[in-house]
Amino acid sequence: MLRGIYENGERTALAHVFNPDLPLIECGASIGVLACLTNGRLRHPVAHVAIEANPLLLPLLERHRARNGARFEILPAAVAYGVADVDFAISRDSLASSLHGDGRRVRVPAVTLGAVAEQHGFDRFGLVCDIEGAEMDILRHDEATLVQRAAWVVMESHRDAQGRDLAHDVIDWFTARGFRHVRSTRTVHAFLGPDGTTAGEGTR
Repeated sequence: MLRGIYENGERTALAHVFNPDLPLIECGASIGVLACLTNGRLRHPVAHVAIEANPLLLPLLERHRARNGARFEILPAAVAYGVADVDFAISRDSLASSLHGDGRRVRVPAVTLGAVAEQHGFDRFGLVCDIEGAEMDILRHDEATLVQRAAWVVMESHRDAQGRDLAHDVIDWFTARGFRHVRSTRTVHAFLGPDGTTAGEGTR
């Protein structure tokens, strides 16, 4: 963070698509760097849900929210489909903890993107997603939510269990459904929704 490279791909992508007028859902909030940066730019900062599965990071996420005067809601859960709760692997590297990784496993509640949008009344929203490979589950199971409600998306792609880079899969999925691929910075991809939504003045 001191060198200005932490989450640099996400911050670059956000500069091209972020719309401060819309609610925000963040999947994989980690320690809250992006959550705090984006929340301060939202016109309605309470319309922001930060989902984080790693229970060891939640106290730090809460502390950073308080220190920055942010007003996002913290949802302690993993994005997963067809289950009420799920095993989450805590890695030595907190940035690599995931549903499908190695490490000490803990049971955490499961939520879906569609359910979060519905429960919070987000008819349209922006999405930031970095969940270490589980982003493909959102694409497989929550197509209607993304196509009908996501005005803009910043998503990091990862490798599958066989080590295959899924960047092209992510880009192809969105563009096939009418999203405009705005840019990619390494593994981070930015898209604007199929309704032609453009970023607001707050992107500058």
